[in-house]
Amino acid sequence: MTRSVNMGILGCINLHTPRYLESILKSTRAQLVGISEEGDAAAIGERTATESGVPFFDSHGALLDVDSLDAVYLGNLPVDHLDAIERAAGRGVHVLCDKPLATTLADAKQAQKVADEAGLKLMVSFFPRFQLPLIKA
Repeated sequence: MTRSVNMGILGCINLHTPRYLESILKSTRAQLVGISEEGDAAAIGERTATESGVPFFDSHGALLDVDSLDAVYLGNLPVDHLDAIERAAGRGVHVLCDKPLATTLADAKQAQKVADEAGLKLMVSFFPRFQLPLIKA
């Protein structure tokens, strides 16, 4: 039997975050352990967490410190992806990153290097190919 993956959502300002949130909540193989958001968007993160019935963390580091956390979805700004990937890798947490992975080629290469050195999965989401209208097309 495959064990459930304990996931967190780090950042709620990406327009795709609600779709990933819904997918995680409906999954039989994933458990949402919390949502974090910082700064001006913290109210969005807190409201999203409350509506989803999961803990809210007002810092990404606090979510990444949850012992049972296996992976995070990055719904933060692309300019902040590398920092989040480095922080997640430092805690042994796998990353599903919304696109784009980075805003520069150098940052993208660094993100991959950090994940590889930590032995972690780093994936960039591209969900549209699995949406019914596109499958039909």
